[in-house]
Amino acid sequence: MKFAFVFFAVLFAGCQPGEPGANSCGVQDPINELPWLRKKVDTLETDKGQRSVSLVSYKQQTYIVISKVWSSSPASDIYNCDGQPAIKGLNVSYNQFVDNAKTVKVLYSKE
Repeated sequence: MKFAFVFFAVLFAGCQPGEPGANSCGVQDPINELPWLRKKVDTLETDKGQRSVSLVSYKQQTYIVISKVWSSSPASDIYNCDGQPAIKGLNVSYNQFVDNAKTVKVLYSKE
């Protein structure tokens, strides 16, 4: 549970309007305009527990973080705009990413 608190605290801290990625992934409404993300959100609708989809900025690039507090593999929940898992391609650990990413916008949140 401590991990979940730290994860959300980092992701939701420092959200500033107008930061890079506000018009994220080249679309105005990522959930409805990115088919892969729409499918993920549809799946989240049937899940239980706290879950969210956020746009984050990391090294001036936009990523999409799908958070589920009970997830045992959080690194698999960070995607590039094409829907591909992002951590491996960035050559950073999950913790390095979370420590340096800034939330741009929360697209979806449900408890």
